[in-house]
Amino acid sequence: MNKRLTLAVLLVVGCFCSVCVQAQTNDLNKEVAQPDRKVYSDVHVVFMHLQNRHTFDVGVGSRVGYDFTKSISFETEFNLFPENKIWHGGKKEQGFLRVKVGKRFDRVGFFAKAGPGFMIQAKGAFRTLPDQFGCSGDPNSYCFEFSKTTSFTGDLGGVFEVYPSKRTFIRFDAGNTILTDSGYHKNFQTSSGFGVRF
Repeated sequence: MNKRLTLAVLLVVGCFCSVCVQAQTNDLNKEVAQPDRKVYSDVHVVFMHLQNRHTFDVGVGSRVGYDFTKSISFETEFNLFPENKIWHGGKKEQGFLRVKVGKRFDRVGFFAKAGPGFMIQAKGAFRTLPDQFGCSGDPNSYCFEFSKTTSFTGDLGGVFEVYPSKRTFIRFDAGNTILTDSGYHKNFQTSSGFGVRF
């Protein structure tokens, strides 16, 4: 009786182990057969401090990129900063084309980024006018007339990525956004967000 019971237990355990090994083999085969996910996209929150302007803007944005290799990527980015009440306000829009170069490991990645872009400021420039429109009620004071500006920009910085899974990532950026036509070359910008690979 004991021999039969032992034999039955060993038979069940053997079948169970065989099923487990077969399942793991199938998972590995699927993993090997799965193509590399080269296209990625994210959504992020972005912060920007404009040099010599007492403002710290908060916005939202998104990126779309393509991995040529695990070390080299090309990506585009668009950011929108809603109206800021500090300084003279006005919304801001950014767009970038950049190259990202670095090293991607199993769980983390470290990269440098650089590329050109543009920034549109709804109130990027202004001129003073006599108080002929009654903006303050004082004829000896002045009013401001704002105009929209579009500046070419340069983006230079670093990227740190964390990979919770093969399809998802958490990204942190920090760097310098250069406004070429204003002389402002130290505009600190940082962002953090969540993305997916396709």
